[in-house]
Amino acid sequence: MGEFKYEIAGKVYVQKPLVLGQIKQMLNLLKGVALPADPDALNIAAALGDRLSNALAVILVEEGTRLRDKNMDKVSEELDESMSLELAAKVIEDFFLINPILSLLKKAEQIASGMMQKT
Repeated sequence: MGEFKYEIAGKVYVQKPLVLGQIKQMLNLLKGVALPADPDALNIAAALGDRLSNALAVILVEEGTRLRDKNMDKVSEELDESMSLELAAKVIEDFFLINPILSLLKKAEQIASGMMQKT
């Protein structure tokens, strides 16, 4: 899967696999957030709390806009005013389809485990 598109307040937003800049933004945003053991969309939305629209602003880009030109505060405000909880849950579900985060974490654990065994 290459990307997902969503219409929000008359604009089309695109979700693609995260790039390094978005990963940095997301890691910054997630500091101090206890992610749930059962990472379904509603549990993640609840864990993010008032940071939810900021997290969605990291992963969604208005169609035709370059990442470096995106105004995060403006996108976050627009999502706060226009995005339904149902659509937010869909975006979160799609996030895990397009970004294999769990498999990357398992791979990192395997690498770390292999390194520990060598020492």
